[in-house]
Amino acid sequence: MEDQSKKSEKMICEDHNSPVDERSYDLYEATRNSLLRNELDDKNKTILNNIDNAAMDVNLQE
Repeated sequence: MEDQSKKSEKMICEDHNSPVDERSYDLYEATRNSLLRNELDDKNKTILNNIDNAAMDVNLQE
């Protein structure tokens, strides 16, 4: 699946020639990067919640 996304990114990158195409590609990149950041933020929140829960469990056991 990763190969497909890289292929489509490469096609988009190679095909943009006009200013409109370049702007579209910039918007595509910005949206993609934003989605990746949000996904990482969600994963970090999950990790921090797991750490907090583990710490609470340890405190309750003491």
